[in-house]
Amino acid sequence: MGRDGQGGMPTYDYQAADPKCACDLCRERFEVVHGMNEPGPERCPQCGCPVRRAVSFPYVSAGRWSSKRLLDRDNLHKHGFKTGSDLLEESKGGLD
Repeated sequence: MGRDGQGGMPTYDYQAADPKCACDLCRERFEVVHGMNEPGPERCPQCGCPVRRAVSFPYVSAGRWSSKRLLDRDNLHKHGFKTGSDLLEESKGGLD
């Protein structure tokens, strides 16, 4: 599902590969919607400067789950993750 919540193709962020040749659009970031297997733009649509895909956080819709419930210790353990206190206990055990 794209960030717009409409479903379909994902949204990717792009920005100028060289900020010196960038315009207002690509100096920061601009979004492009395209399929995962489709190539993204090679140049800014406004100024023609070469662009690269920027690293961005994915949009995750939790539906009925709040972020508090997703990151709850019991839920993390259920899915095989270790939490801070688990890691602390392991490190104490390794020092003896």
